[in-house]
Amino acid sequence: MTALKRSIKITYGMGQVAESATQAGFNTFLFLYFNQVLGLSGSFCGIAIFIAQAFDAITDPLAGSLSDSCKSRLGRRHPFMYASSIPLALFFFFMFVPPKDLGQIGLFLWLMAFAVLTRGALTLFQVPHLALGSEISNDYFERTSIFAYRTAIGMLGGVLITMMGYFVFLPNTPEFPRGQLNPAGYPYLALFCSVIILIGVLSASLGTRSLIPALPKASKDAGLFTPMRMVREFIEVWGNASFRAIFMGALSFFLYMGVSTTVMPLLTTFFWGFGSDQLGILAIPMGAGFMIGSVLARPVQEIFDKKNAMIIGACIMAVFQVLPVFLRLLGFFPENADPLLLPFIFIIMLVASIFGGISAVTVFSMMSDIVREHEYITGKRRDGIFFATNSFSQKINSGLGNAIAGFLIDFIRFPVNANPDTVAQETLVRLGILYMCAAGLNILAAYCVSFYKITREHHEEVMAALEERYKGAS
Repeated sequence: MTALKRSIKITYGMGQVAESATQAGFNTFLFLYFNQVLGLSGSFCGIAIFIAQAFDAITDPLAGSLSDSCKSRLGRRHPFMYASSIPLALFFFFMFVPPKDLGQIGLFLWLMAFAVLTRGALTLFQVPHLALGSEISNDYFERTSIFAYRTAIGMLGGVLITMMGYFVFLPNTPEFPRGQLNPAGYPYLALFCSVIILIGVLSASLGTRSLIPALPKASKDAGLFTPMRMVREFIEVWGNASFRAIFMGALSFFLYMGVSTTVMPLLTTFFWGFGSDQLGILAIPMGAGFMIGSVLARPVQEIFDKKNAMIIGACIMAVFQVLPVFLRLLGFFPENADPLLLPFIFIIMLVASIFGGISAVTVFSMMSDIVREHEYITGKRRDGIFFATNSFSQKINSGLGNAIAGFLIDFIRFPVNANPDTVAQETLVRLGILYMCAAGLNILAAYCVSFYKITREHHEEVMAALEERYKGAS
């Protein structure tokens, strides 16, 4: 299964659109909506999202282990992908439509409950979908191509969803010159995203069903699921040094992402003073950059190999993400009323996103190589538990970053239901410093990945040995 049709890569990648819609809700709109529109404190917002992310993270290894051992006529991955479709769409919608007059505790409980349900349903799809991407090809660079399609399609979907959110559902109006603060548009935005989620999940599930007969089957030792089996599998995969490097890098990177994505909506609305029309435009460089990075990932890997490609991408992305804030605080960047501000931010975000795309595609491809090395050493295919365990580290730390950011936003005394034109300058400076401090975690992530050991030459030796093993078993 090395030469895949482009149509298969596209339908597989459509699953990332569902995840992009969910992540756009969580990363772009959810905190701002509950904190600045509904008036829930930053600490309560952060705690609720952290609990949801923690639940999501804990269930990742469960979903991975269950799908690894699933024996059905639909294969190992597809039953879970089908089952997630309707619950994920419904839970996401209800998360954005809390009843009126709930108060702080009521809003907190509503956000927590539906965020937990949404993240749980996403796990049911995301982990098997990731494992499926690892299984549908054994080729070193073909897997990079598969995950490049996934990343590019997901980012294109994310950009279009974000632009629709700002331009169609949250446009600037005389009453709300910054449309992202208008409460009336959020339920319609949530409904739109829910429909996209349903389409994305079903497209990926139905579009790859023809591959089921050729996909790896559950191991012969796969019996009924037990918690102890999951623990044993985690200990087993933890023994791989390259996996530990990726896992520890993910801990740092997604702690950074949790803080930065929570602070970013406040930064763009209050620090930079952008309205929804400008934010819609700024969705373009983020998506376009990741798509360009997805295309460049393979040639960059061919030049530098995968580990160095990931490290270079992560470090350059971190530098360019904080560069505008750093220059503004030093007085070397256009003021908010300057017409050059938006173009400068656009270009810098584009560069950061290109290198972010290279890094993201490379990490998923590296995980697939780790799975093959593990199979060579142990004789067992553990795609699901590998991706799930790595996803665990991503989500638990992203959620922890959300919680930390929520507390810090309250600590710097950033007001709720704030008027963008009256927030004190010293408060905005503290917000900018908070955003920049998170970048150090991304550099730490790159350092952790430097301990990754698999090279192209080693992978080719592993695959040659596995091919001989497959021939001997047939």
